[in-house]
Amino acid sequence: KLGLYIETHPAFFHGDDVLYVLGSFHEIMNQDAKALSMYQRIADIFPESRWGDDAQFGVASSYERLRNRKKALEEYEKYQKKYPNGRFHVSVSNNISLLKGL
Repeated sequence: KLGLYIETHPAFFHGDDVLYVLGSFHEIMNQDAKALSMYQRIADIFPESRWGDDAQFGVASSYERLRNRKKALEEYEKYQKKYPNGRFHVSVSNNISLLKGL
């Protein structure tokens, strides 16, 4: 419910931080659909957030864990375009190569 509140009230103080913590928590708990939802909200609502590249990587890797390889590949490619020198650029390049090879 907190994620929905932040989505409907984007001026919420540090909403991107809260969503990122929630996404990370869900990821650790192997709740990939919930993690995806939190990361996607950051990408949509707070595109310039300091968590932007982390969230985009989270979106892509969540899709991969959910076995949606086509969507994972799209999201990794989106990461590559938006964050060519991002923190995860090496992992993203490797993941794209692996997904294209399947």
